[in-house]
Amino acid sequence: MKVPKKLSINELNKARVKALQNAKELMKDAELLLQGKRWPRVVFLCRTAEEEMGKYWFLVGAAIAAISGKIDWKHFWKTYRNHKGKTMMLHHLELWGLKGTHLVRELLELEKRADSLGKVRECALYSDVSTKDFVSPEEVIGQHLATRVFKLDMDRLELLELIEKESLKSGAVLSNLTKESVEKLLSRYQRGDS
Repeated sequence: MKVPKKLSINELNKARVKALQNAKELMKDAELLLQGKRWPRVVFLCRTAEEEMGKYWFLVGAAIAAISGKIDWKHFWKTYRNHKGKTMMLHHLELWGLKGTHLVRELLELEKRADSLGKVRECALYSDVSTKDFVSPEEVIGQHLATRVFKLDMDRLELLELIEKESLKSGAVLSNLTKESVEKLLSRYQRGDS
């Protein structure tokens, strides 16, 4: 199936809601694995859910950009398919005062240390070679990291669900925005007005 170059606001809203739903389902699966003490797979699913949460947040911004007529569709599709980019979008949530911001720094630090083993997500799924020996995911990721990553991502999911429920109301707010209202909002934001 060929991907359309441009999406309607309605299509962007549907995609946003589905990304959030998929993140929620991935976190439910991660919870089952957490109960089963399958630490590396918990982290793998949490990292995958992070991408879906980042995609959700990205799609909120894309809808606003599309309404204002300032969306670059080529850039949109490139970012939409970029795993790291979607995860980085999620880190913007920490600016909203998310509980556990120190856990984000901890996770980023672990990613730096895991360079010889690949990224954390891959370490959670594949056996690999460290600097001295072969290692399995269980040797790299234990209960401590799995439970902390799970908690952080549940907090993130809770925040996104709150944004969706209280602010976006499943697309109604975004659907009712006009180009003029978005431009006014963006202008106020750029000036630092509240």
